[in-house]
Amino acid sequence: MGEMNIKVPRDRDGSFEPQIIPKRTKDISDIDRKVISMYVKGMSQRDISDTIEDIYGFKVSHEMISQITDCVLEELTEWQGRPLKKCYPFVFVDCMYVTVRHEYEVKETAVYTILGYDVNGRKDILGLWLNESES
Repeated sequence: MGEMNIKVPRDRDGSFEPQIIPKRTKDISDIDRKVISMYVKGMSQRDISDTIEDIYGFKVSHEMISQITDCVLEELTEWQGRPLKKCYPFVFVDCMYVTVRHEYEVKETAVYTILGYDVNGRKDILGLWLNESES
């Protein structure tokens, strides 16, 4: 026990290279998920671009935001066309109101969700339907 000399390695020549995020760059690896999350919450492309600029310090073009959100449309089309099972012993129907922006107009819309349980007890969203009101 007592004093001990420790040699601290130095990097005066700048040879150290970080492994996770390269020098002088920002970590934007999940930017697409963040853009989709903001889009789903009803933010406009302009709001998304401004928010990313506030957080990360760089602008994202409206075209890039459109390309990211259009990827979700492909997955949505695939999900809508998936085959359903023949039997769902338990089916639950629920409705919730969400704010929907359509052609520069914002209004409350009823979204019906149908959830089915198959014979193995696995949940599956059978569909989503929009309506002007709950009826």
